[in-house]
Amino acid sequence: MGRLLILLGVILLVVGVALPFISSTGFLRGIGGIQNTVTATAEELCNPGEKLIEEGGAAGRTGTSDFGTGRTVTYYCENEAGVRRDVSEKFYNQMLTGVGGIFGSVGTLMTGGLAGMGVSVVGVLLLIFGIILTVRRRPRQMAAYTVNLQQGNPMILGNRGQMADFVRQQLDAAYQNGQISREQYDAALEKLNRQQ
Repeated sequence: MGRLLILLGVILLVVGVALPFISSTGFLRGIGGIQNTVTATAEELCNPGEKLIEEGGAAGRTGTSDFGTGRTVTYYCENEAGVRRDVSEKFYNQMLTGVGGIFGSVGTLMTGGLAGMGVSVVGVLLLIFGIILTVRRRPRQMAAYTVNLQQGNPMILGNRGQMADFVRQQLDAAYQNGQISREQYDAALEKLNRQQ
C-alpha cells in the first residue's frame, strides 16, 4: 500500500509540474498572434475597391517614463474617387477584441498554475504518507522474520540437544539428496557425536 501511494505521489508531482506548462500553450499562442491582431489590413476594414491609408502624427510623450512615447495613428479607407472614410474606431475595436482573447488566456494560465500547485501538494502528501506507511510496516516484517528464524533454527535458541538434532536432519537430507557421500556423512556424524 505504501509503495502504491509513493508511485501515485510521484505521478501527481510530475503532472503538477507539467500542468502550468501545458496551460501556457494557449497564452503563448495568443501572444504569438498579437502581430496579426494589431496590424490593420484593407480586407478587414475597407470595402471592395477601397485601399487602406494610414496617417501617423508626430511622436509625443504620453507619460513621465522613458517608455511613454507614442504617436497618433488614423486609418482611412479611400475609394477610387479619392473619398476617405475614417475606419480608426473600427480598427481599434477589432484590435481590442483580438487582444481581449489574449487576456482571456491569462485566466487559463493562472488556472493551470493553481491546479498544478494543488496537484503537486496532493502528490507530496501522498508521497509522505506512502513513505510513512512503508517505514512503519518494515519493523513488523522484520519482527515476523526474526520469530520465524528463531522457531526454525535451533542454533539461535542455544539448546545444544536441539542444535545437534537440527544438524543431523540437515546431514540426513544432504545424504538422501546425494549432495554428500556415505563417507562424508559418517565422518560428519562422528564429529557431531564427539562434540556433544
